[in-house]
Amino acid sequence: MKTLPIARSLGRRGVATHLAAAPPSCPSRRSKYVAAVHELPCGSPADVWVSQLQQLHSRFAYQLVIPASEAFAARLHERRDQLSDMPLLLTNAEGLAIGLDKTKLHALASRLTIATPRS
Repeated sequence: MKTLPIARSLGRRGVATHLAAAPPSCPSRRSKYVAAVHELPCGSPADVWVSQLQQLHSRFAYQLVIPASEAFAARLHERRDQLSDMPLLLTNAEGLAIGLDKTKLHALASRLTIATPRS
């Protein structure tokens, strides 16, 4: 998860940052840059966590929701229509498919002449 660098970067700029759906071991939970931690039951049926995320957004009026893991980005993308009132930082379906597939991502980087590590 990339939550700690995101929280630090935003927090240093004075942006109140909330964290949701992070495992108990996530170091970001203890960061001084995280204003609040919310338990989001991502392992439960989608309608449950979507409803809870919508409730959080209604309560806090988030300016932006940033998925900090591939799994959460995929879950948000699957429910994008249900979350249309929420400012989600998501790519389109093609971008997500490339980002989640190592072979496709490597091929794109090669086409764009971006150096990549051997794997």
